[in-house]
Amino acid sequence: MQDMISNSGETDEILKLIRSLQNIGDRIISITGGLQSPLAKHAVKRVQRALRGECS
Repeated sequence: MQDMISNSGETDEILKLIRSLQNIGDRIISITGGLQSPLAKHAVKRVQRALRGECS
């Protein structure tokens, strides 16, 4: 199970990670700025949160 935090949930980096995690059968918990993002849609648990700035 992987926790992933992203404001947009749709950067190229996030999309690549989603595919890689799906390929190995891992599941995702997401914290994103919107529940309609690709990251949130692929997560088994989702949290919507307004994020300020970039996460690092």
